[in-house]
Amino acid sequence: MADPKPQFSYVVEKLCKHKLAYIHVMEPMPAEGSTFISTHGYTRNTAIETVDKKGGLIGFGRLFMPNPDLPLHLRKGIALERGDWATWYMGGNLTPAGYSDWLFAPENDQQ
Repeated sequence: MADPKPQFSYVVEKLCKHKLAYIHVMEPMPAEGSTFISTHGYTRNTAIETVDKKGGLIGFGRLFMPNPDLPLHLRKGIALERGDWATWYMGGNLTPAGYSDWLFAPENDQQ
C-alpha cells in the first residue's frame, strides 16, 4: 500500500475508543526469508515436534513467569511449572504473588 497512514489511523482511532493498553502493528516481510513463529500452549516435546515437522520457531511467553529460568528447563527437560492463573493480570494485584515469587529449578547453578 503506497500510503498506509489513512487506513491505519482510522483503525487506531476506532480501537482507542475501547481503551486498549497496547496495539501491535508490524510491517510485512517479503515472502522469501520470512519466519513463522507459533506460540501458545507448547511443551518442550510438542515444540520440538512442531519445529521438526513444520519448521519455523516456537515462542514461549506466559511460562517465563512461573519458570524464570525457562531456557534451562527446556534445554535440560526439567518439568515446567504451570503457574497460578488466578494471580495473573488481576487489577489491583500489587503483590509479587504469581509474578516474581517463583523459584529457579534446583538444577540451576546460577541462582
